Amino acid sequence: MSTKSNSSRLREEYISLPNGGALYGVMLEAIGERKRVVMVPPLIGASAEMQPMLTFRNLTRQGADVFSFEYRGHERSAGFFSLANSIEDTKQALVWAQSYAERNKVPLHTVSTCYGTITLLANLPNLNFGISSVIAISGLFGTGYVLPPQELASIIMEGVGITANDAGDLVRKIHSREINIADERVLNLFRGRLQKLFPEFDIGNDHFAKLSYDRVDTEGTVTQFLTNNLLDGILVPSDMPCHFFYGTQDKVIGLADPETLARYLKDAQRAAHHAEIHPVEGADHFMSGEAHRKVIRTICEIIECIERDNTKR
Repeated sequence: MSTKSNSSRLREEYISLPNGGALYGVMLEAIGERKRVVMVPPLIGASAEMQPMLTFRNLTRQGADVFSFEYRGHERSAGFFSLANSIEDTKQALVWAQSYAERNKVPLHTVSTCYGTITLLANLPNLNFGISSVIAISGLFGTGYVLPPQELASIIMEGVGITANDAGDLVRKIHSREINIADERVLNLFRGRLQKLFPEFDIGNDHFAKLSYDRVDTEGTVTQFLTNNLLDGILVPSDMPCHFFYGTQDKVIGLADPETLARYLKDAQRAAHHAEIHPVEGADHFMSGEAHRKVIRTICEIIECIERDNTKR
């Protein structure tokens, strides 16, 4: 199903979910001839339009249809958000995008940022089709960078005034309802931490940007965050070219710290042994200013080089 929006190049798409309902997505069409499709997993809290219209719209000038969507629990998608559901949502979006690319006889590429890198990479080993390129900008290669599990555990315990021996003990107390993770004190602390990380986002005690907390599987999400790295054991197939960009002054992930940077690079190579790593000197997490323009130019060059090589085979 697709309908025209206010912009003549932006159209809505709906992706059916296996258990009913649909994900809301948008496609920003290429300027001129369509040469490829770029699928961009969203950020948590982001609208479907954010990545195509703001972050990656210049890819359309190079012949890309740019597609993104909203995870379950967000404004226009059905269902409840959880980390597990966001991975499944990305799988459904990949399958949809591959079908669209196949119908139009063009290659499918992926570009991800931050948390979207987790949901993308988690799916790649099990796809029954190939991806022409896997590109990440300020990607996360585990859940412990932006908000380490031990920090989330501390927020919960401080908020409710209860201690736990370890993550497993904390999860047991949550499941037994000894701890109420929706307690107002916990939400206040959680909001304060998120506002420091993302000062430009609209964050309240009942929402994170476009994600309403009453549409979050809170217990499941917190349990998954505390006990599951999500990318453990994930290895991107070697026939999918991978390029990972990071800013050397990324304060959100903490990459100015040599120890954190070393762990980050190790995690990136663990997820994709063959990945080419591209440091962007002086850039922050959001690749602000000239860094963004530089990275987008480089991505366009990488994609076109890959397509030329594939044509020669």
